[in-house]
Amino acid sequence: MRPALLRLAIFLFCLICLSHDPSAQINTGLNGTVINLPCGQNCITQAFRIPHLKSSSDYTVNTVAYNPYQFVTPGGNEDLNIYNDDRYSLMFDLPFAFCFYDSLFTKVSVGSNGVITFDHGLLACNVATVAAAWDIAQIIPYNSNRGSCDGATSNYPKAAIMGVFQDLDPRPGPTFPNTNSSPPDRKIEWRVEGTAPFRRFVVSYYKIGVYQTTLCGFNTPTTFQIVIYESTGVIDIFVENKSCDAISTNGNRAILGIQNFNRDKGLAAPGKNAAPWTASNEGFRFVPSGPVSRFVRCELQTLTGALIVVGDTTTNTPGLLDVTFPNFCQAVPTEKYVIKSIYSACDNPAI
Repeated sequence: MRPALLRLAIFLFCLICLSHDPSAQINTGLNGTVINLPCGQNCITQAFRIPHLKSSSDYTVNTVAYNPYQFVTPGGNEDLNIYNDDRYSLMFDLPFAFCFYDSLFTKVSVGSNGVITFDHGLLACNVATVAAAWDIAQIIPYNSNRGSCDGATSNYPKAAIMGVFQDLDPRPGPTFPNTNSSPPDRKIEWRVEGTAPFRRFVVSYYKIGVYQTTLCGFNTPTTFQIVIYESTGVIDIFVENKSCDAISTNGNRAILGIQNFNRDKGLAAPGKNAAPWTASNEGFRFVPSGPVSRFVRCELQTLTGALIVVGDTTTNTPGLLDVTFPNFCQAVPTEKYVIKSIYSACDNPAI
């Protein structure tokens, strides 16, 4: 007897409706999941994991599949100022308001040392002359009690997302005699993708060397990506390679994490908080995990959007929801379905 096949085509993860552009959604890793039922069984209680989105006063971090977006694109935005050592870009408008530690931010600056910051105080700074922090001596959260325009080597930025926060150096030319920090095809770019209210803002660091380490910076440069998602407050960090140590104070240390505007709350990936570490093809997701859940419901649907059953949810892992569709039965040997997860938007709970 041929076993029945329950084929789950999990095409999207969205906040309020089916999207005609699945690339605009958060990748849950469920797409294309296939479940084979035992011979003669056509009913199943199957659990799936989806992000448990909550208010943004706190966060959890979990590992996710390494699945970055394109690192280099023809239309990616750049700021030539950050192709220097220890620099921030000019502050510019975000394509959408982003929820981060109970605040909504509309502007961002990209730093050459692997960090982006929503600190609006940089608007008053001459970023061409203010040095970005590079001495990774303190774990986050860390408040140096210095202002936005203070170029101290350990002045960690406010309201920051740290991809590979290290003493990087994107300069492709000689920084010292006979020293080249980054390969000539290095690039730091950012862009917006998708359709409102499901857009994502992607910041890519492609082939960035470290301070004064020519051989490693050329052979195995640091490549990683920071992605923030509209309406959710979710942050993804994908690290393709991080293997080089800078020749500077604490140059073998780096941070992969986030900290709030007051610099009294923060969270880093395990083993990656101002410690020596390496990474290859790793992914991390920071999910808002405050006291107020924004989950509404989860549905199993046909491909045409017809509701079949509403799921039951439990929380066994912080930041994730386990969803089951109890005693779901199908009459045909093979079928495809959509799991649709619905939340309230972090920037407007009415949506």
